[in-house]
Amino acid sequence: MKVVRGFHGTTMERAGSILSSGFERSKNEWDWLGKGVYFFEAAPSLARDWSEQIVKRLAEKGFAAKPAVISATLDLEGCIDLLDNEWVGAL
Repeated sequence: MKVVRGFHGTTMERAGSILSSGFERSKNEWDWLGKGVYFFEAAPSLARDWSEQIVKRLAEKGFAAKPAVISATLDLEGCIDLLDNEWVGAL
């Protein structure tokens, strides 16, 4: 088992929804690694920066929001580790 601490940047409103109903997979064309939920591993400040960028983009569109970060314990067993050369052949 490989357990890490992940941090997810979002808005306060969305954080409330995630905590009550769970994560909804992202389906954006620009998602770097495809559909899913994105976390910063062991980097709460990066998640905070991301959430502030989201809030800034929403403000430019006339929406008010507050930044938020959700912390989660993630079990990466069975996941591809892009930092491990063992997986290069699979890619």
